[in-house]
This record gives sequence, structure tokens and C-alpha cells, in this order.
Amino acid sequence: MKKNLAKILVLVLLVGVLAACFTACVPTDYTKAKDKLLKAGYTEAQIRVDSEGDAEDHIAATIMAGKDESTDMVIIIYFTDAKYAKAHYKATKEEFDYDYDLAKIKHDAGVMTDAEWEEEKADHKKIKISRNGKVVVYGIGNAYKAVTK
Repeated sequence: MKKNLAKILVLVLLVGVLAACFTACVPTDYTKAKDKLLKAGYTEAQIRVDSEGDAEDHIAATIMAGKDESTDMVIIIYFTDAKYAKAHYKATKEEFDYDYDLAKIKHDAGVMTDAEWEEEKADHKKIKISRNGKVVVYGIGNAYKAVTK
């Protein structure tokens, strides 16, 4: 199920790039979020900042950081306007919930074993998605906690 967790995180990132959010503690300036990650012990090599953004998708900047994509990773997307962040958050949350519901249907139909279902539920609980104003954050583990506390 680690592969599924990684797939979900990649899907979340792709939705962010293709689509055009989180606790009040997340810095509204991406450089401050990077500083928080550095202060939490992440190295420059573990933090990737795209400050050029993507005007077509209304993204001002993106930060990805983590030590292990299946247990400790965060993606922070800074949008140009809160309405785009809200739309992105809503679409991503719906996709995330759909994936969980689909896994439940597979389990109920006997396509997924009890062990796989339990692992899927555990993975679903690990992933956090939040939004605050123009910012959307996805993540798991300490990387997520580092920018949202």
C-alpha cells in the first residue's frame, strides 16, 4: 500500500498543477515556509521551491519537501487568489474521498483483501489536506507538521 500512498500523493500534486486551504499557521510567504522546513531539520536538498509559478493554473509558487515520500512529505501550493485555492482544494478533496470510496467498494466486492483494505484505510488517515486563504497543503508525517504548526 506504500505504492498506493505514493500514487495518491503524486495524483494530488498533478491535480494541483492541472487545476487552476490549510491551517492558519502556514506562512503566506513561500520563503517563510521554506525557512520553517529548514528550521525543522530539512536540508536544502530535501526542499524544492518553484517560485516561478504557473500563470495558466494561477499558481504563484510551489514547495515540495520531505525525507521519504511514503512517510514524510509535504506539498505547498501558493495560488494567486483564494478562489483558485478553494477550487483546487475542493476538487482534490473530492478526488481523495473518491479514491477511498472506490477502495471500499473493491473490498466489499471481494476484489481487495481485508489486509489490503486495512492498509488502505491507514494510508488514507495519514494524508492531510488543508487550505488557508491562497495556500493549499498536502502531506504526511513531520514535513506536514513542520509547516502547519
